[in-house]
Amino acid sequence: MDESVMEEKMKGKKWLLIFLGISVGILLVGKLYHDFQPQIQMLIRGHFTQSELIKSVRSHGLEDGMVLIGLTAIMYAIPGLSSSIVCIFNGLCYGPVLGTTINWIGNLLGNILVWMTLSQIKLSDRTKKSKLLDDLLQFKYPMMGLILGYMIPFIPSFLVNFAANQMKVKFSKLIGVIGIGILPSAVIYAVGGDAILKGDNQRAVIVISCIVILVGLYVIIRKKRKIVK
Repeated sequence: MDESVMEEKMKGKKWLLIFLGISVGILLVGKLYHDFQPQIQMLIRGHFTQSELIKSVRSHGLEDGMVLIGLTAIMYAIPGLSSSIVCIFNGLCYGPVLGTTINWIGNLLGNILVWMTLSQIKLSDRTKKSKLLDDLLQFKYPMMGLILGYMIPFIPSFLVNFAANQMKVKFSKLIGVIGIGILPSAVIYAVGGDAILKGDNQRAVIVISCIVILVGLYVIIRKKRKIVK
């Protein structure tokens, strides 16, 4: 088959997958909008105490938790979108422990979706020459580089998973690497969401500081790598 035809087919698959992902995401948001009507009406009316709001928001059960896992996974998997807002919302609705669990499962599934999708699409030459990708591929300890890639919030998930593909990491090992890498941000966002609902400014500042530390850690490592080069 002609290479240009193959490339067009790959692009078509890419946009089809993105369209399907966005469509499912919209349906899940619609479901949440319906289920959260009591809380939305409470906020519109404005007549509530903090304890009443917390009790009402935390009244949602397993069904909405599953919907939020699905939405987290889709938001994580679609290029250009971020699951961070949904992850904070998960913490807000389910607290630090259950919120962390929902975030972790959602982001794990999102990464698996990206990893599986990469075999169906073709990345651009510009993406393959990314400095971030080069840093991940040239890391002295490959698994540590991947864990760091999954851990840092601003690194695109498809780049990290593409690096994992290039390294030919076994799926069983990849699950462990992803699970370790996404855990800190899953905790941070869940605790942050809980702090927002309870008006705990001190905890919110700690959460923001943790995110800054994660980003700073990557910047420091990258600068050291440049000095070594």
